[in-house]
Amino acid sequence: MIKKQKYKTDLTDKQMEFIKELLPKGKGKGRPRLNIEEVINGILYVVVGGIAWHLLPNDFPKWKSVYHYFWKWRKNGEWERIYGVLRELERERQGRKKEASAGCLDSQSVKSVGGKQEARGYDAGKKITGRKRHLLVDTIGLPIAIEVSAASESDQAGAKKLLIKNKDKLKNIKKIWVDGTYRGEDWHQQVKQVYGIDLELVRNDEGVKGFVAQAKRWVVEESVRNFVFYIGKRILGEKSYYHKAFIFYSLVKRVSLMAYSQRLISTKFMTLPSRKNFRLVYSSSPLST
Repeated sequence: MIKKQKYKTDLTDKQMEFIKELLPKGKGKGRPRLNIEEVINGILYVVVGGIAWHLLPNDFPKWKSVYHYFWKWRKNGEWERIYGVLRELERERQGRKKEASAGCLDSQSVKSVGGKQEARGYDAGKKITGRKRHLLVDTIGLPIAIEVSAASESDQAGAKKLLIKNKDKLKNIKKIWVDGTYRGEDWHQQVKQVYGIDLELVRNDEGVKGFVAQAKRWVVEESVRNFVFYIGKRILGEKSYYHKAFIFYSLVKRVSLMAYSQRLISTKFMTLPSRKNFRLVYSSSPLST
C-alpha cells in the first residue's frame, strides 16, 4: 500500500474531526466504505488544484471512487446541506442570527476557453467572451445563492434566474443591495411582490467617476476576491477551464469547507448532536491539540 504524503490542500486533523460530524453516514451494507477522510482530501486536491480527475495521485483512493462521492453528494444535496450548516455556524460565531435578513448581489464576467461550453456569450461592456457569475451574499460575505449564465446575458436576467431557483433560501431576506445594472422600477416592484424583497440601488456620489468602494456592496466584491484566493486563479481568474457551468457552484461548496472550518475549529465544541438537528455548542476555551 502506498503511504500517502501530506498535500497543501489536505484538511488538518482538527478540521477533519469537525467536518466528519456533518458528513452523511454509511448504511453499513455492501462493500466496506472507503476512507472518507482521503475521499474529502482527494476532492479538494482536484478542485483547488484545477486538475483533471484522472490525474489524482495514486496515494489517494482511485479517482473514479473519489469522483463518485463528489457527484453523488452534489446530486443528493449533501454539499448544499453541509455548506448551509457551516454558514449558520459562522454567522452565530460572529454574533449574527442563523438566517440572514439582507444581502448584496453582484455579477462577474469570466473568460472561457474553446470547446463545447454551457452558458457562453459575449459581454460587450466588459469585452469578455465566456460566462457570468451572479453571486448573492449576506452582509458578512457568506454566499446565499449562485447562478451562472452566458456573459452576454444581462445582470437583471441572471438575477431573475437566481431568485427563481433559490426562492426557498430567500424566505428571510428582506433587502438586497445592488448596483445600477439592476435598475428597473417595474422589476423592483415585481421582486417586492413575489419575494417580499426590497432591491436598493447603491450609487456613487454625484460627479464621482470610476470605481469607488461602496460600504453596502463591497462585501460581495470581497467574497469574489476570497474565492479566487482559496481556489486559485487558474479556475476563477480571467479564464475558466471547467466546461460545465454547475461546476463553479460545486467549487464554492467544496472550498468553503476549508475556509469556514478553519475559522470555526478555533472554538472548542462540547457536544455534537445528530445531523438532523445539528447545532454546535461553544465553550470559551480553545480546542486543545
